[in-house]
Amino acid sequence: MHKTCYYKGNGATIKLANGLHFGSFQSITGARHNAPAGGFYNYDFVAYPQSMIDLTRNKSATIRNLALDGNVQNLVIGGYWGDTGIQLPGDGIAGLDNDELFVDRVTSKYFPKDGIQTGNTTPNEKAAVKRITLLNSTFDGNTRQGFSWVGGNHLSALNCRFINTGKTVNVALKSAVASAPGAGIDMEAELGLIRNGVFENCIIDNNVGVGFLSVGDVASITFNAGKIFYGPFYVNGVEVSGKK
Repeated sequence: MHKTCYYKGNGATIKLANGLHFGSFQSITGARHNAPAGGFYNYDFVAYPQSMIDLTRNKSATIRNLALDGNVQNLVIGGYWGDTGIQLPGDGIAGLDNDELFVDRVTSKYFPKDGIQTGNTTPNEKAAVKRITLLNSTFDGNTRQGFSWVGGNHLSALNCRFINTGKTVNVALKSAVASAPGAGIDMEAELGLIRNGVFENCIIDNNVGVGFLSVGDVASITFNAGKIFYGPFYVNGVEVSGKK
C-alpha cells in the first residue's frame, strides 16, 4: 500500500500524442490486424497507450483541476481485441483498490477506452468502506464508457457529466470510434459487489449505447436530481428521482 498521491493540475491539460496505436496490429509490418469474429486475445498483436493516470492501492489519491485528453481523433486505430470492440488499457483515469479516491474539477475526454474506471475489491457487505468521490467533473467523448465502476461499497458523484461516449470521430477512419457497451455510466460487479452509490445532479447524454447500465450484484444506488437524455436505462437496484 502506497501512502498519498496528489495531482494538482492548476487547469493544465495533458494530451496523448498524435499517431499512437490502439488495437490489434501485425507485429512485423505494423499493419492493422483484422482477426476473425468470435473473440481475439493474442497479446502478440496488441498496441495501446495504457491509462494516462493509473492509481492502484493507495491510502489516498486526489486529482484536482486537470484536463486529460486521449486524442482518439488522431490515434492509429487497429483491429478489434477482446470479445468485441477494443478492450485494451486506454483510460483517462484508472483507480483500483485505493482506500480513498477523490476527483474534483477534472475533464477526461476522447480516450480510446473509458474516461474513468474505478473500483475496489468488495467480497461482501462487511468489507471495509473505501470512498470514491467525483465532483464537478466531465467525462466526454470516450470510446467505451464515460465511467466504469467495477466494484465497491461507497461512491458519491456530484455535478458530473457522462456524455458523448462512442461519438468521437477518428480523422483517418472518418468515423466514430466505439466499443461496447458504449455507456455513459456502466456499473459491473467484477471485483465483488457494488453498493451505496449516489449520483446527485449528474447529466448522462448522447451516448452511443446505454445511458446508465448495471450488471451483476448491484444494489442501493440512487440517481437524484439529474437528467438522462437520449439513451436507454438498464439498471437493477437503482432508485431514480431525477429525469430520464
